[in-house]
Amino acid sequence: MIGKTPKFSAKITELLEKLVPHESACITCKRNWQITHEDIEIYKKFEVSPPTECFPCRRRRRLAFCNYTTLYKVTSDAPGHETGSVIGSIPKPARFPIYDYDSYWATDLIKYGRDYDPAQSFTEQFDALFCSVPQVATSRDPSNVNSDYTLYGANFKNCYYLLGGGNNENVMFSMWPFMSRDSSDLLTAMSADNCYEGVFPERCFNCFYTYYAKDCLGSWFLYDCRNCSNCFGCVNLRNKQYCWFNEELSKEEYEARVKPIIQSGSYKTISEYKEKFFAFVKSQPIRATRSEHSENYSGNHVIHSKNCFDCFWTVQCEGCRGVDFVMKVRDSVDMCITDTAERVYYAALVGAGSYNVKFSIFSRGSIDAEYLMNCRNCSNCFGCIGLQNKKFCIFNKQYSEGEYWKLLDEIKSAMLERGEYGQFFLYAQSPYPYNASLSQIMYPLTEPETRELGAWWHPEEDANKSNITLTPLTEMPDKIVDVPDSITERAFKDSFGRLFRITRVELDFYRRKNLPLPRLAPKSRFMERFGHVNNFQTGPERCAKCNKEVESSYFAKDGYKVYCEQCFQQEIA
Repeated sequence: MIGKTPKFSAKITELLEKLVPHESACITCKRNWQITHEDIEIYKKFEVSPPTECFPCRRRRRLAFCNYTTLYKVTSDAPGHETGSVIGSIPKPARFPIYDYDSYWATDLIKYGRDYDPAQSFTEQFDALFCSVPQVATSRDPSNVNSDYTLYGANFKNCYYLLGGGNNENVMFSMWPFMSRDSSDLLTAMSADNCYEGVFPERCFNCFYTYYAKDCLGSWFLYDCRNCSNCFGCVNLRNKQYCWFNEELSKEEYEARVKPIIQSGSYKTISEYKEKFFAFVKSQPIRATRSEHSENYSGNHVIHSKNCFDCFWTVQCEGCRGVDFVMKVRDSVDMCITDTAERVYYAALVGAGSYNVKFSIFSRGSIDAEYLMNCRNCSNCFGCIGLQNKKFCIFNKQYSEGEYWKLLDEIKSAMLERGEYGQFFLYAQSPYPYNASLSQIMYPLTEPETRELGAWWHPEEDANKSNITLTPLTEMPDKIVDVPDSITERAFKDSFGRLFRITRVELDFYRRKNLPLPRLAPKSRFMERFGHVNNFQTGPERCAKCNKEVESSYFAKDGYKVYCEQCFQQEIA
């Protein structure tokens, strides 16, 4: 776009040339944060004005546009499809029409195009467009088979309540699993087969309650173990088998201790050992952060990447700053949940093949585009919603190439003067309730706090209002062998007040694995797993061995024995 919007380029260049490092007050949390030389160079590179929010507040705003927790049953507003219900990520009432997947992508939404009004702000005009253009009930891939209760991701078969990831079969209640089978309750898994309750399991088979385990099999309760088999309650082990809370045993001794526990299928028994296990975790050295095979970086879970700063769960990336949950991304800033993209600024869920995209969500395969929402394969488009395979559109209206550049120059110049350009969408323009988003997991708020932020809140199902007869959790059988088939006809409320049921497929899974029924609703379990990674947040801490200050996601005040990477490798590896 540089050179084709001369008025805007002149204005933004003048603004940025005058900019010097300084302390700025965040307009949302009111805390002061530093704008550095490096930040200013980034603004110049992307031709954007400085953000008005600090990094955590920008992160929270982006993640508020990502529903990775909640599915709803709604009716479609598409003409001719008003009867029947569909599974989706957006509840009613919403500020816009909701279309089922097939109707949405069969509709050319350019018919909602509108003229630009120079007397109104961009924000006002985009909000009017946002309220009139339909949103798709759910984002799914045509490659998925028998996996209607899923969001995002691709190549799912017989999956249920799966949020993101790819190439999975018979996986339930999980977020971002890849190449996994016959498993449930995973967070960011890679090749996890026959596993249950795993946080970052990688190439694991028949493992239960494992956290950061790699190349392990037939084990229960592992933390940061590698290439271990038939171990129980172990932490930081490498190349071991038949270990009980890090004590090496003979095969016979090991089986004598473990078999009664795993054969019990008892919630009470498993819970007691889970509590004992996490107490043992705190007694052992723990890595401050979990980045690997990377250079010149900061953040956590930075894997096979370089020159990446303030990044969290960043895999095979280069030249990024402030990005989360991304793979194969280059030269990008302030973005999240993206695969294979380059030169992206302040965006979320930007799909593969995107290049030079700013201030957008769900702009899959887009090029040279700004302020897009739920568009596919668009280039040189601005302020559009729901378009696919379009060029030179503004507010969903088609222009010639010459008309487009002339009007775009006018709009961006006016936005810059109003202080709008460089800012992300309003919270109220998220298609999802705040309490269904990743922001609620990482930055939890009450309903009044959410509304004060300008976001929307959707009440969770209330048993009293929906005439649901609840069964007390105390009546849920302790042992899986005592659970009757009729359990699927009952409803429960967990300790967080969330309602849930046990599905037939879920019950069959627990019976096959001899696992007790969960006492938490799926959303509560998602949030619990995020707690094991400290919601991907870090802070300063001192190494318990050498006393060097380190960036850490674990803290001594919480009872952890934090080690810097060098001390951890010397003692454990």
